[in-house]
Amino acid sequence: MRATNPGWARSTDQPARCTNSAAINPGNSGGPLADADGHVVGVNTAADRNATNVGFAIPSLLVKRLADDLIAGRKPGHPFLGVGLQEEVEALASGNPIPSYGTYIASVISGSAADQAGLRKGDVILKIDGVQLVNGQTLGGILQLHEPGDHVKLTILRNGENQELDVVLGDRPTGA
Repeated sequence: MRATNPGWARSTDQPARCTNSAAINPGNSGGPLADADGHVVGVNTAADRNATNVGFAIPSLLVKRLADDLIAGRKPGHPFLGVGLQEEVEALASGNPIPSYGTYIASVISGSAADQAGLRKGDVILKIDGVQLVNGQTLGGILQLHEPGDHVKLTILRNGENQELDVVLGDRPTGA
């Protein structure tokens, strides 16, 4: 996740990353990250130069989606919801209600998939396709497993009431 353009809160447009304790040095990134059973769970991509043995990997499900697109001759798309997020602590400090889980929507980009589906500033996304959201990175991670044009079902909290919205994901605009 990253901070976005001025006026936006955190966004969902960046791939989720796994933090790991692999020793990644210049020249040896790009290798598989495996779990204790030998299953590939990610591809090592970067290291924190200010720490010892702190690496980052792209989750294997995201790598598979992108590889499948490339193998099929398709340009990989970047699913885009079009919302800015506010961290739970910041939202609570600002007096914005957040239940025990969920992602507070701080802004909705005009014309985006979120806007077309009816999401509003102040909504709290509780679930996407039935999966409870723990924080913004989880939302971004789930979205990155989809293609632009995919339909997802959001469960939101609005004015104390749960609602379900169907969203057709957009493709991330250039520069977003």
